[in-house]
Amino acid sequence: MKHKFLVVLMAIAATLCMAFGLSACGEKPDETGKNPPVTDPNGEQGGTQEPDDGEQEPEPYTEGLCFTELYGEDGTTVIGYFVGAGEALHEERIVIPSRYQGLPVLSVSTDMEYFQKITEEHPELGREELEALVSKYTFNECSSLKEIVIPEGVTSIGYGAFIRCSALTSIDIPGSVTSIGPMAFDSCGLKTIVIPDRVTEIAPATFHNCAALASVTLGSSVAAIGVSAFESCKELTSINIPDSVTSIGEHAFGSCNKLEKITVGSGNQAYLGKDGILYDKAQMKAVCIPKAIKGAVTIPNGVTEIEASAFSGRSGLTSVTIPGSVTSIGKYAFSSCDLLEEVHFEAPNGWKVSQNEDMSDTEAVSGLDNAAQAAEYLTDTYCVYIWKREG
Repeated sequence: MKHKFLVVLMAIAATLCMAFGLSACGEKPDETGKNPPVTDPNGEQGGTQEPDDGEQEPEPYTEGLCFTELYGEDGTTVIGYFVGAGEALHEERIVIPSRYQGLPVLSVSTDMEYFQKITEEHPELGREELEALVSKYTFNECSSLKEIVIPEGVTSIGYGAFIRCSALTSIDIPGSVTSIGPMAFDSCGLKTIVIPDRVTEIAPATFHNCAALASVTLGSSVAAIGVSAFESCKELTSINIPDSVTSIGEHAFGSCNKLEKITVGSGNQAYLGKDGILYDKAQMKAVCIPKAIKGAVTIPNGVTEIEASAFSGRSGLTSVTIPGSVTSIGKYAFSSCDLLEEVHFEAPNGWKVSQNEDMSDTEAVSGLDNAAQAAEYLTDTYCVYIWKREG
């Protein structure tokens, strides 16, 4: 994931918005000192005058926000706005309105394709100027931001919306949101997050490097968890994968050093959770073995291979049961498993080891019916060897 590329893309969008009048940023409050008026659905202004009986008082919002037009499928009809920080870069609390100039606010930041298109059409724009503008059109690096109020009706939190908002420790995502873009909360200060039930994907790197994130609740419609979605969430100790999930990308939970267990809904057709480990049902292989897994583990029958370094560094592991279906164990599979005292082979005979990938110069291994002896072989004596079993 290249944050600098993201910065360039979004800042290009910012420059064009200013050049071609696609956005309204940093509007000043009126002479009373209040926020600029928000128009109602009929296009009539409200905001500073007292509402008549029966009329709804216009909602206040943070002054200085930047609103950029969003177009419908025909490319000409304005259907709403996406919002960025604008001149409110240093605010601790930001309130986003549900409507602006009579149209709904639909997105916080916008999608990656928007920025890519502008990049392709305007290669002449300078990088330094673009990087200086990027935060105005998202909430990227709003380091003072502690609270943001997103109204019901917003359907999207866009690409890179809250990158490095280090003071943002929590956020309430409204139930209307259906899409959260890549890197939306990358390197934020979030401690907890609840994903609404309408969201169908946790995009790549959405919560990457949220080092304080300790609690995650995934909505019931999430079907895909993208590459590096929760990578380096160092306080995360557990997560439940709902029945709806059918795809999990590489390193989705990589470098989550305190992760002890992953559980999976009993109705999930694609994944299995057993003893805290996440398995792919179709391939019968481990997808994620938590770094901080503890106690005893039984590998499910049907798994044929324990990959190289699979359990390496799982220092809380005390016992492993290896089913008869396993015929291959990679190098360093159980290295640095300091508390591993027992390995139970359901098929202890016929194992050979070699330091060569082609299994030349093999050595037969016996005594694997002794669980303590097997543990010593895997963690020490033959730790750097490839293991194979015939039959």
